Amino acid sequence: GRNTSGQSKNKLDLMYQSNFLGHFLLTNLLMDKLKGGRVINVSSVMHHFCGAEPKETPEYWKSRAKYSTDPPPGVYSATKLAAILHSIELNRRFGESHGVYSLAVNPGGVNSDIWRGFPAWLRAIFRLVYLTTEQGSVPLIAAAVRDDWKDQGVIYLQPYWIPSFFAQQRQQISPMIPFTEMLGPYVGYFPTKSRLPEDGGIKAGQILWQVSEELVRQAP
Repeated sequence: GRNTSGQSKNKLDLMYQSNFLGHFLLTNLLMDKLKGGRVINVSSVMHHFCGAEPKETPEYWKSRAKYSTDPPPGVYSATKLAAILHSIELNRRFGESHGVYSLAVNPGGVNSDIWRGFPAWLRAIFRLVYLTTEQGSVPLIAAAVRDDWKDQGVIYLQPYWIPSFFAQQRQQISPMIPFTEMLGPYVGYFPTKSRLPEDGGIKAGQILWQVSEELVRQAP
């Protein structure tokens, strides 16, 4: 993944293309091979920080996808919300016809290679406070191998314990203060409600899919 921008060969934002659009294309190309399978999208705590701008418009996603020397705010956050919306739309489109089930996972604050462009002193701090890559992989593995997520209606996992007073129902936790999804007590994996538009991301997911198909078709 990337947390810095740039222009791709397709004249798209390199961060958007690397973090989401490439995954969208690959999943579509493999769909006939994924019947009865599971798709895990990697999200982030940063999906909380997409701002109040409506996500149910093509303009929102196109403005984040297309490269600009003066990009709109929150391109990285948009890619991580897109990961969750992609899971929601995959389930809607292919859950019955292909038996596909998709979840999105926030691996937590992880001391990974994504920080490669940051100063050495800051990366040293990350090594002290962030999860190891092995710890960050645990919620991804849990998403891939547990059989009961679909029965529970789970579409989003993250690795930190969340206080029970935020619970609205058993194991389904309301959208959190983002800090608890960054540096909370590590428990491996924890089903959590992500921060989505009021309809649960249905319309935004449909719009995102349409825009993504258009961008993929336009790419040389």
